[in-house]
Amino acid sequence: TVPQPDVDLSCFYSVQKQDFDIEFYVRRVFKYVDTTPNAFVNTLVYLNRLEYANDLLKINSFNVHRVFLTAVVLATKFLDDQVYSNKHYATVGGVSSTHEMNQLELTMLKQLNFRVHVDLETHTKYQQLFFE
Repeated sequence: TVPQPDVDLSCFYSVQKQDFDIEFYVRRVFKYVDTTPNAFVNTLVYLNRLEYANDLLKINSFNVHRVFLTAVVLATKFLDDQVYSNKHYATVGGVSSTHEMNQLELTMLKQLNFRVHVDLETHTKYQQLFFE
């Protein structure tokens, strides 16, 4: 996958680390996003694809929350029939506005080259790796 080099990745970065750990954040997101286990598996695939797609976007303590939230939103929208608005996702994830959530979503889609489908073999591999 060739990333979009002209895409500004700064939207994923915070100027400071969050006051809460990623485990707390993951639990919060999944509690209020109300997504499926399959969406969680796809989220992990997207995170992995992102790491390989762009050397400039390495997941760290300054971006993990926004990157994770955005991957969950994409997976949920791709797989689930009932989804919330980006305003809801922004509120749950601590993103300041719907506009910013929209920007995060579009930026990640571009980095993934809009490749959000996960084939059955890959899905099964990630499911077994993380959940069994």
